[in-house]
Amino acid sequence: MLYYNFNPFAHSDTHFKTTDWAPPQFASTPWRAILTSGPVWAINVANFCRSWTFYLLLISQPMYFSEVFHMEIDNIGILGALPHLCMTFIVPVGGQLADHLRRSGQMTTTQVRKLFNCGGFGIEALFLIVVGMSNGTKTAIFSLTLAVGFSGFAISGFNVNHLDIAPRYASILMGISNGFGTLAGMMCPVVVQEITLDKKNERKLAFEWHEVFQMAGFIHIAGVIFYYFFASGELQPWAEPKKGDGCSLPPSPAGELETANMETTMLKGPTADSPSDSKPNLPPRPQNQLSRQRQPVDLDESTMTTNRRQNSENATYATSHQDTGS
Repeated sequence: MLYYNFNPFAHSDTHFKTTDWAPPQFASTPWRAILTSGPVWAINVANFCRSWTFYLLLISQPMYFSEVFHMEIDNIGILGALPHLCMTFIVPVGGQLADHLRRSGQMTTTQVRKLFNCGGFGIEALFLIVVGMSNGTKTAIFSLTLAVGFSGFAISGFNVNHLDIAPRYASILMGISNGFGTLAGMMCPVVVQEITLDKKNERKLAFEWHEVFQMAGFIHIAGVIFYYFFASGELQPWAEPKKGDGCSLPPSPAGELETANMETTMLKGPTADSPSDSKPNLPPRPQNQLSRQRQPVDLDESTMTTNRRQNSENATYATSHQDTGS
């Protein structure tokens, strides 16, 4: 009979157990290293830039189509969904392509993150500037659709970069970067309102809306430059657990394999590779399970006489029976 205790971590590329890594504590979190890390700030800036355009379209896009192109509200809802529909198809394609480039070894993780983030932001910035220079409805809608659609490639850049540089503190980094994204969502409507003040002069109002989208494009260009110089896809030194921070260090792959081999127990007889006279290593028997020695029994005289008489009668019966049979 074969008994095998399966250990999934021994057959996985993940060399740490969840139970070995306790959740990071506030006191043990390297806050100073996080707040002074260039790759962390690259993610924060990228999230701010992307969220600026996201909230711009979410809040101000219907107003833009209504005030500049005098479109009906029903048509605005349908046209407003086109950019995000395009992005729906771009995001999974970008993710698969990014993983292929990393797995095949054609590009490092840092190169992949920079390529997809800077490429997505760069194309988005280009089409946002086109929107800011266009006077036709079709050109504006087409450029907006492509701008938001190609921004989906950036999801394979900054949006998953937390797990590259600090998997142990990825949740903390995600919360910080989303805080900067929310800050962009708070600032964007206020800036748009301050720029588009003249509601009576349609020509001037259209020019002001052009400034809004051109500003969004230049914000993305700034994000491209910052991310290119400061982003990284490598595990940061401060992200590795240290002794005394409430968790044990991750075991090596060799240690996991040795553990898995020790957990495999063979309960069967000798095989062809083992000698036939080999004996299994059995544990010593407890003292209370040792064979009991025969204790002498005290018999009285009458009992001994009865036993001798019965034995004599049995012997006589056996002799007479043998003589009769012969």
